[in-house]
Amino acid sequence: HVGSLVVWPYAVCTGCSHLYVLYMLATELTSLILHPTVFFIPQHGLGASAIQIFFGILLICAFFVFRILPVPFQIYSYWVSRHAFLELSRLQFILAFTMAIPMAMNMYWFWLMLRRALRVLTEPKPKEKI
Repeated sequence: HVGSLVVWPYAVCTGCSHLYVLYMLATELTSLILHPTVFFIPQHGLGASAIQIFFGILLICAFFVFRILPVPFQIYSYWVSRHAFLELSRLQFILAFTMAIPMAMNMYWFWLMLRRALRVLTEPKPKEKI
């Protein structure tokens, strides 16, 4: 997040990559689901409960819709506007290039979430003692 705090305000002030910055800021709305799922629910002893599973599924769905599903459109947008990158100063080019970093990080985090969800859903349940 430190990189975002440095790069994004400068990108907006120089008129570079407004749409990408706005999109990345909008994806932070999924954090409203992330924090209860990962931090608050387990802290209160509700880990692996129905409520955490509900929030986990909600998080994976929201993360996919808002952060992963738009990736092909972002790549397409970069591709069709590639000629505009040639007209940018070196610093503006670096700013525009760094907009792809959160996209890659989102895909990595989504992979981690799916891996964790599969582990939770497929781990064997402890047998009850009679």
